[in-house]
Amino acid sequence: ELINIVTSVVHTPDDIGIIEGFPSKRRDFIDKAVFIQDKDYYDDMVNYSRYIKQKSVSLKKNNVKSVKYLNEAAIPVIKKIREKRSDICSRINNEILETVKKMFPGLIFEISAFRDDNIDEKLNSKLEKELEKGYPLYGPHLDPVNVRYQAGESKNMSMGEKYLISVILKISELYLHAKTGIYPLFFMDDAFVFLDINKKKMLLETVMDLKNQTIMTTSVEIKEKPGNLNIYETI
Repeated sequence: ELINIVTSVVHTPDDIGIIEGFPSKRRDFIDKAVFIQDKDYYDDMVNYSRYIKQKSVSLKKNNVKSVKYLNEAAIPVIKKIREKRSDICSRINNEILETVKKMFPGLIFEISAFRDDNIDEKLNSKLEKELEKGYPLYGPHLDPVNVRYQAGESKNMSMGEKYLISVILKISELYLHAKTGIYPLFFMDDAFVFLDINKKKMLLETVMDLKNQTIMTTSVEIKEKPGNLNIYETI
């Protein structure tokens, strides 16, 4: 409930997991971006969560009739969640292009969310296996969200490349929100880790150009200190 009261975007070195980690990390990133843009999305996710809980209970009781009823009732909210995820990915991709042009020309990647036009058919096809397992095996809580990188698979990227792409994703999200008049607090923990001198400088310049209030922590000394940057050193 707090997301639309005090909005924030956070980046830490752990966000490399958006590139190489479990799908849940990418789903969380996309869902958070949708939450900030669309207040109704919270209700969509609450309704979907309620459906999953009720369905799990019915599956454990082997109540086929109840499961089929719940599946049918959930189709509209499943469609809505997927449509909103796909829309936010498309809009973030537009911002990625602009961000990369400014920061690192030649770096090409995009993020995409799962779409499925045969929800009813898929739900029915999973039913037997779900009854056997006792829990849902299909839906937005399991949907893949992919980051496609032109130069190859994420496992072949360096740590610096993964870190850089995760930062660009977060900055692109900030640009997206700015277009709708939303300026979340931007937190960067251990900024500039894994980056060479030129990339550190370019990233700092990009962050300083943001209208968002930005709070960064770093173990790297900042030699060129812009006038509007307040630095607090700790021992």
